[in-house]
Amino acid sequence: MTHEEHEALQEVWAERVADFQASGQTRPQWAAAHGVTVHQLAYWLRKFRAATQHAAPPAWVAWPSPTATNPGATLIVRIGPAEIRVGPDFDPPLFQAVVRALSS
Repeated sequence: MTHEEHEALQEVWAERVADFQASGQTRPQWAAAHGVTVHQLAYWLRKFRAATQHAAPPAWVAWPSPTATNPGATLIVRIGPAEIRVGPDFDPPLFQAVVRALSS
């Protein structure tokens, strides 16, 4: 097979794969309707999937870390009927003791 014939075959199958993916049919349904075997379709699906996976290497994306929108905001914790308002300057040991007392 010449290089040109190989490229032509790839173009034909690229169109077929796109048609299959847009069809909503199962592999056996589509293959039977288009006169190809399920194995041929599966081969070309794998071939194009592998080509697209290797086409673009993964890239790192900068993602902002979550930060408080209001550093002076108050957290409200409700345990049963009790409500605790926790500010940014809270005392962690005292908060734990209060939560334990309200939970028991």
